[in-house]
Amino acid sequence: MSSVLPPGGAPVSAEGAAETPLIVDETGVGPGVPRAVGSSRRMWRRLLRNRVAMVALGFIVFLVLVAIFAPLLAPYDPDQQDLLNTLGGSSGAHWLGTDDLGRDTLSRLIYATRLSLRATLQTMLIAVVVAVPLGLIAGYFRGWVDTAISRVVDAMFTFPPIVLALSIVALLGPNLTNLSLAIAIVFIPGLIRLVRGQVLGVREEVFIEASRSVGAGPVRILRTHIFPNVAAPVIVSVSQSFGYILLTAARRAGATRTEAVTERTAVLLLRTRTLLHPAGGGAPLLA
Repeated sequence: MSSVLPPGGAPVSAEGAAETPLIVDETGVGPGVPRAVGSSRRMWRRLLRNRVAMVALGFIVFLVLVAIFAPLLAPYDPDQQDLLNTLGGSSGAHWLGTDDLGRDTLSRLIYATRLSLRATLQTMLIAVVVAVPLGLIAGYFRGWVDTAISRVVDAMFTFPPIVLALSIVALLGPNLTNLSLAIAIVFIPGLIRLVRGQVLGVREEVFIEASRSVGAGPVRILRTHIFPNVAAPVIVSVSQSFGYILLTAARRAGATRTEAVTERTAVLLLRTRTLLHPAGGGAPLLA
């Protein structure tokens, strides 16, 4: 169908019917088309519509802010003792009361949040940084690389997690970083298997073959195509492990007498348990 373009008007066909004007994008390269909404933007939109997720996100942000501004929020020094006011109840001076040594419970809880979050984030960061690349390499390249990584993972699974963690802390020394490393090593084998299994499925997709056919290298394929498609299960797994890592760090800190964490988290829980159940003691907490 032929068309003419009158001055200042839209294209008009020979029969006189107006045609849809040609849309040119801002870059001036060819016809413009509606831009697809990115996956990250869609994710944030779904998150903002989910009230439960927003409440959970708000609580996490609250804990992070409490950990950052602990010195400003804590009304007392967490180690300040008042032996004349032991086991005190809630009051205007001590909102959550005091422990058996007269220390303010609220102040100790605020500082415990800082150290607990630090230990948990360190643990997750170490596990993700080590496990994700190994899982990507094992699942994509297969062959002897996959065999070697899988055999190391199987060997790590043969050790009991508690014995492995305690052995690492005993070997490297009882401090917060070593404790995080010990717990991360326990989580790394399972995370490697998760990533490897996801990569085995994605590597056979058509778009991966298309990327290879146009000359994309393995690093580019792993970075731009495979990793974004396996990131969601990893995020879910790490998020579900957050609470378990937090409790494990507190328990292992008490068992290994890790400095700082013992005074803030494990002992805080242990003393409360002992005071509530004098006969049972706190042994289960340190198991």
